Amino acid sequence: MNNEQQKNKTNPTDKNKQYLIIAIITTVICVFAIILLMKLKGTDETPVTNSNTNAPQISVVSQSGDYTATIDADIAAVRKLRLGMKKSKVMNMEKKMKDTNDGSDSGDASDGSGISFVSYSFVDTAKKAPEFFGAQVILSDPHANLTYEFKNDKLAEIRINFGTLGDSYDSIVEKNKAAYGEPSHVREYSNGNKSTFWRTKDCMLTLYLQDNMRGGYDVLAYYSDVQ
Repeated sequence: MNNEQQKNKTNPTDKNKQYLIIAIITTVICVFAIILLMKLKGTDETPVTNSNTNAPQISVVSQSGDYTATIDADIAAVRKLRLGMKKSKVMNMEKKMKDTNDGSDSGDASDGSGISFVSYSFVDTAKKAPEFFGAQVILSDPHANLTYEFKNDKLAEIRINFGTLGDSYDSIVEKNKAAYGEPSHVREYSNGNKSTFWRTKDCMLTLYLQDNMRGGYDVLAYYSDVQ
């Protein structure tokens, strides 16, 4: 193979990494907007204006429950990982899993916060799609991913993007209601996004329905330490 052919040959690993980076950036931007909305005290009359004046405003159209309320439930851990586990142990355990590829470590944030992320994309040739909180990941969706957030090298949050699974969001919520009871808080937004939130004294579980800007909706789950 000559040099020109080598340059034109696509490396599947590099391509998967590109998909993963795009998916993570999109997820972070959209979820940040949702979290910002959840922290606002306004109701339907409190829209959030996008910096792009041509973009439609996103507002809360309905909400119920108490964001700070806790419920008595025992929410199952992801991959049997405990919040607060050391980063090295989490990465070693994930390395043994056959449904994810090699992780991408962001390293500690430059702002001194001690925050770092390790992200994995799912292997579409895995024999069985992993299941979290009553839903299976779409292995063939290149935007599906698994991200661990660490604070001072200790596990603080696990994020799962199941992929374009929007049609199943309500049934996933119902499965978790059956397991953990009524959620602490529920919100719906004018762009079709939704969030359903369970807070216990030990952890939090949030399910998101998120416009993926690709003509569909992704479903995400955040399993995190109590804030």
